[in-house]
Parts: sequence; structure tokens; C-alpha cells
Amino acid sequence: MLRLALGFEFKRLQRSWAGALAVIAFLTVGALAILVGQLNVAQWESALRAGAEAQESSIAEARGFFERGEAGPADRPWVDLSQPRWQDWYAATRVSRQPGALAGVAAGAIDSAPAVFRISRSADPLSAAGYQIENPELAVGAFDLVIVLALLLPLLVGVLGLDIGSRERETRLDMLVAVQAGAMKRWLIARMLAITLIASASAVGLCLAASLVGAASPVDTMLLSIVALIYAALWSGILLTINAQARSVRSSAFAFAFGSIWALLCVLIPALSAEFALGHFTDDFAAKQTLEARELRYATAERDVAEVLPAFYQRYPELTTAAAALEDPLDPALARDAHGAIVFASIEERHAVESERGRQAATLAERAAWASPAVAIALTLERLAGVGPEAAASYRDSLMRAVSDRVDWVVSRNWAKRPLDLDDFEALITDQAEFVAPERRALGNPVIALCIWTSFAWLLALRGLSRSRTSG
Repeated sequence: MLRLALGFEFKRLQRSWAGALAVIAFLTVGALAILVGQLNVAQWESALRAGAEAQESSIAEARGFFERGEAGPADRPWVDLSQPRWQDWYAATRVSRQPGALAGVAAGAIDSAPAVFRISRSADPLSAAGYQIENPELAVGAFDLVIVLALLLPLLVGVLGLDIGSRERETRLDMLVAVQAGAMKRWLIARMLAITLIASASAVGLCLAASLVGAASPVDTMLLSIVALIYAALWSGILLTINAQARSVRSSAFAFAFGSIWALLCVLIPALSAEFALGHFTDDFAAKQTLEARELRYATAERDVAEVLPAFYQRYPELTTAAAALEDPLDPALARDAHGAIVFASIEERHAVESERGRQAATLAERAAWASPAVAIALTLERLAGVGPEAAASYRDSLMRAVSDRVDWVVSRNWAKRPLDLDDFEALITDQAEFVAPERRALGNPVIALCIWTSFAWLLALRGLSRSRTSG
């Protein structure tokens, strides 16, 4: 029966310009999405190269000073590479965020973290600083394969299966099919499975192309393809559920119920959940955070060092017996570092608050995945691609640790009052992590939600067919 239905659907595609055009348009738009995604990854990689080149240039310049026995450039006599703050500056350490093989699949994900970030004692990992081609506000909403699969694959299924059941009933072929096939139900299921295979083949073709272009592993390729198959099967089940009762093509599912369900599940619910998340758990990207950080720095800098030192020594109790701690008054340069350490302590507090809000937003996204399969597939593909809010939060966690280590390094060596040399500089460069690999997040909940949606849709479809007048 399935072979017969496949042959029937392929003949319909040859005769119907609408169905053939829908498949061609879907593949064309998908190919453009893959191209846009790879351009985004190319910009990402270009940013990484720019950061690496800037770091190597700064390190080479510092090494040249050491080799010539110079403290720094002749036109900047205040630079002294024997001091921790200047070794920190010339190390120009960049922590790069490596793109995953499928990063281009979700190029339009809301992800405000930079591609590469410069680590220093005064860096703020919560800002959007770093080498970036675009501001995160401009990058958000870029066209990608997630949009093609989440929004357009259901429409492809709808166009291809528009008249399943209704055409037979309207032309009175249902009785003839029941006689020839033994049951109208079997024929309609076979037709819908054929449509599912055609739509799935188109979606899997795009997934294979994206995996090939990104050089993804066989496991990632398989996971991406399976998710697309489940999603196509889900919408086939929804369409069959509605078509089981459609009496004519004019009253068919796509024009009314199917279109309404698509708008609800793919547009309205995702938009409402995103709006709620932005309003309750997300700041206005980096603008608010940058202003707050700037005000905090100014307020801390205006405080007398005597007000700052108690909090500083509470953070670094081991420095109370260091050489610098015995000086009275404290060296003004060291006083600035004490202020900076207190500022970073406040940044850590802000980061803890933002991390908690991020976890709340992630929880909301997982809950929304149960209410909308479009949210579920988007969340699954973002995690598979290694981008999105969760990946950005993980990267910022790494930046916070790196900056914290750098602040501790500068402060401890400043308070020791020991001049630094080339060996210290080389050790500083060697000890710092250079990149953060994409982290694979758990796919379980959104994938389970998709599977439950699919099972429920097909159960309703089979029940609807059983109740149909021509099901027997």
C-alpha cells in the first residue's frame, strides 16, 4: 500500500505545479539558510583570527623589549614590563569561543556573547566587548536553518497533503478505494506516510548538506536528521487528524484548522514565551550592564583607599602580611588595583544574579517546548549547534574564571613588590586558557517533547480515521 501511495504522490507532484513548486521553494530557501549560516561562521572564524593575530603581535612586541633590555617603548616611558599590570596588558590574552560544526544551523539564535574576549585585570566579562563583526543586537534574528525547519517544514507538509481524504470524499472515490484497498483508512494512512517521506527527504537533504558544509561528525549528522524526521512526522499527524473529517477540498485542513494550528504553535506561543522571557529574565543586551558597570567604576574610584582596603583584605586575607601591606601610605598604583579588585567583586555578584536569571529563562524555554513543537525543535537545534543563550552563559562563566585568575595574579604580584622578568611573562601566557570548546547541552527534554507531540498527533489521527464514515 505504501509503495502504491508513493507512486501516486510522485505522479501528483509531476502533474501539480503547486506541490512541485513547494518542494523546490523549500529546498531553495533551505540552501540559502545554509549559506547564510556558513557566512556567519566565516565571520566568527575571522574574528578569532583577528584576536589571535592581535595577541601574537602584542606578545612579540613585549618579547622584543625584554631581549633588548628595555622596560617598554621609548615614547612611553611610563610603561614598565617589570610591573604586573604591564605584563598583564602586553600578554593581550584572548579567550576564544570555538564554533561547533553545526554552528551555522542556528546562526540566528539569541546569543550576545562575543566570539573572542580579551582577558585583563580590568575586563568586564558581562559586557559585549571583544572582536565581533556585528553588535549582538544586529545579529539576533538572522535567517537560519532552524527557521526553515521550524516554520516552513510544516507548511510543506500542509501543501503536499492538502487534499488527503477530502479529495476522495468530494469526488466520491472513497467508496471505490474502500472496495479496492479493503479500507479507506489504510489508503489515507499510506498517503500521509508517503507525504511524510517526501517532506522528510527534503528536510534530511538540507540537514545532510548543512552537516557536510560544516564537517559535522556522523553522530551530529544523525541527530540533526532524526530531529527533522520527528518534526515532519509530527505535522503529518496533525494534518491527518484534521483531514480525517474534511468533507471537501474547499473545507480542507490547510485553509482553516491546519493554518490556525500552525500559527498558534509556530508563531503565537513562541512569540509570547520569548516576550515573557525578555521582559522578566533578560536585560537589554549589554547597554544596561555597561552603564551600570561604568557607574560602579566611577563610584568605587571616588572612594578613599582607606574605605576600600578592609573589603580588599577580606577578599585577599593572605596579602595582609605581604610587603605592600606594610607600606603607609599605600602606593597609589596599588591603590588603583585594590579599587579594581573591589569592582570585579561587584561584577561577580552581578554575574551570579545574571546566571540565576539565565537558569530561569532556560527553565522557561524547556517548559515552552512542551507547549510548542516549534520551540522544542529550535531549542534542540540550538543545543546541537552549540549556540544560544545557554551556550553564551557557559562561555561567560569561563570568562569570569579567567578574569578572576588574572585579577588575583596581578594583585598577588603587586603586593609582593618583586620586579618581574621574561620568565614571569612567559608563565603568564602559558597558564591562560586560549579557547573554550562548544559545550554539548542535554537534548533530552525538548526531544522527548517532540516525540510525545508526534505520538499524540498520530493517535488522534488514527482515532479520527476510525470514526470517519468511510474508514471501514
